[in-house]
Amino acid sequence: MYSPHLSRISSENLPVPAGFSWTTLSVSVFFSTSAASRHMMLSIRFTIAALLVGAASAQFGGGMPPKKTFSAIKAEVKYIGCDTCMEMVEDAHAQAAVLREEAKADGQKLEEEKVYTMLESVCVPKKKEGRWMTKLDLVDSKVANVKKDKSLLSPHAKGISKEKLNKDTYLLIKKHDSFGHCEKECMTVAKSCVDMTDEQLDMDELAVKLWGGKVEPRELAGQICAEQCDGKRPPMKKERKKDYEFKPKTEEEIQMEEMMAGMEAAGMGGMNMYNRDDMADMMAGMEDEYGIDPSMIEGGMEDMDMGMGGADAFGGMGDLGGEF
Repeated sequence: MYSPHLSRISSENLPVPAGFSWTTLSVSVFFSTSAASRHMMLSIRFTIAALLVGAASAQFGGGMPPKKTFSAIKAEVKYIGCDTCMEMVEDAHAQAAVLREEAKADGQKLEEEKVYTMLESVCVPKKKEGRWMTKLDLVDSKVANVKKDKSLLSPHAKGISKEKLNKDTYLLIKKHDSFGHCEKECMTVAKSCVDMTDEQLDMDELAVKLWGGKVEPRELAGQICAEQCDGKRPPMKKERKKDYEFKPKTEEEIQMEEMMAGMEAAGMGGMNMYNRDDMADMMAGMEDEYGIDPSMIEGGMEDMDMGMGGADAFGGMGDLGGEF
């Protein structure tokens, strides 16, 4: 809901310069004030920064520019099938348990349809059901401590003897404690997950067994992923071109994403979330294009941090979800 303070800002009492969009401003204020309701009121300076962003709206044909997107590293997908499958099934097992408890709290039994609905999004990292993938980080065996690092999904993976580790390189998955931004490595896991659930795994069997709740997670993962985990782990044919840094998300970013997901579920789609780095990229060059003083924008973003308790988030128009 709009705060009484900011809802008075409109075209009636604050003129809009040519090329600026009040549509962008109203959406920006909506998200900002929603977050502020949990912390404190945003300053008027941030509102000015929101108006300045309207210039980007004009530059990109009435909407904010699209967020940077990331694609999977296709050459690496074939090396992580077993680990991805096992983690997917175990996380789906945990989600099914939550659904069962929620149904029980309402005096109901878990409906099989809800399990199927959950599985439909289990490989989509921007959805809550697929968020488990954003904790995962691809590492090669030359860097990882294979024998001691307990955060590796397969610390003692079949086929990785000491002799083989000295000779070959294997692609492993490290699981972090926190959720991260879904960039190239996360999207690689997502592609592996989609390829398996679309073409290889018996998802009906998985759904039925999750609904029944009689099989322990590790045992169920072993049953469902038997083909993916059959045989020895293949070594990589070539050295990795680059290891991408894992970038954890702040609690405020996660809260903002959940709020936007809730708005999408309510039929209010078409939004993007922009963090500080996104905003800085979009503002690059605006001083020359529009004569806007970058210090005004930077000041507004600083006030946004103060007003939202450190939240690095900003609502704008675009494709929903961005990098969930």
